[in-house]
Amino acid sequence: MKRLLEALNVDQNRAAEYFEIIQTVSNLYTKDVFEIRGLTKEDETTWIYRFKNVPCYEGTKKAGILDLYECVCYKRAEGWAEACGLKAEVYIRKSLVNGDDECEVVFSINKDK
Repeated sequence: MKRLLEALNVDQNRAAEYFEIIQTVSNLYTKDVFEIRGLTKEDETTWIYRFKNVPCYEGTKKAGILDLYECVCYKRAEGWAEACGLKAEVYIRKSLVNGDDECEVVFSINKDK
């Protein structure tokens, strides 16, 4: 993410553009890996990233060891926020592991940084 920000000449302090940055990153880094169902704004500082077809989940399920699986998608999102110089609460609201039909990662940006 830091390399992408440098390549795009994006200042880390442009938090207002975080949504657009995440859209770009999603298309570059995850489009061929996950089935992206959408990235939507819940409000000015909160965005929901929805996806399905998570290879790590599918592989763990196939191996029969889902009880050992811990979804790390939100960790990637935390890293993206950190690279953008943002304080963010990132958490999983829905998860394939919990029997949901898709995963939802919530990004809630703290504007008081």
